[in-house]
Amino acid sequence: MTTLTAADKAVTFSYLKYLNELRASGRLSEESAEGLEVAIDLLQTTFEIDIDDKSQAERYELKEPLEEIIKKSFSERSIQQSAEAYKSEGNMKLDAGDYNGAIELYTKAIELNNSNAAFFANRAAAYMYLQDYVKAKEDCMTAVEKNPQYSRAFHRLGRICLQLNEKEDAQKYYQKAIDIDPSNEKYKADLQAIDEDPSKAGADTVPDASTEQQPGAAAGGPFGGLNIAGLLSNPNFMNMVWCASISSRCLVFDVCRLPL
Repeated sequence: MTTLTAADKAVTFSYLKYLNELRASGRLSEESAEGLEVAIDLLQTTFEIDIDDKSQAERYELKEPLEEIIKKSFSERSIQQSAEAYKSEGNMKLDAGDYNGAIELYTKAIELNNSNAAFFANRAAAYMYLQDYVKAKEDCMTAVEKNPQYSRAFHRLGRICLQLNEKEDAQKYYQKAIDIDPSNEKYKADLQAIDEDPSKAGADTVPDASTEQQPGAAAGGPFGGLNIAGLLSNPNFMNMVWCASISSRCLVFDVCRLPL
């Protein structure tokens, strides 16, 4: 038996309200409207939801229309994709030795999404190539603030501190990287090399190719940052809708695909 969360029911409640409004809008043929009415009743039974129940409306109704939330969600996804594209271009610039160009592209990525720790860590790497260790440190500090489990950024921060003759801080940050990733032999070797040969203590300026996610980060919005687009693309959730809809032999599957 599938247990639905409040978020599941919130989406379903608003989805059913949308379908009910669509049924009454006159945009469907009489046959489709009748079939949709049967499907709505079936879905309400399946999900134990009553769209006419005021108490359920108070509990589950979203703060804004489902259509608007979906549009915003897909818009936000597009912004994230653009930010990732800037980061990828920045990585290519860095590999080609165009460090200022890389910084410009990483900055554009940050302007679109300033919560991504990897963008700051990568820009720090570009600053390191330019030997601007003050700005590199600022970016790395921002990266570890945004993602306290970002071992690569702590390791890079240690390298920056060495360049700034901040040996104690370098040791501290190398140790932090080891605490997060105790199996990383390079981190251990670099920490040991601080006393033996600081020049070998981690010449790390290569940017990360993948995006680091901050643990426990929650987006804003109704129901604690509910990812509407993600939930609607969840095969298990939508399969429940599909199975309930198909058993009524109506056209809900097609209705789901009407343009917003």
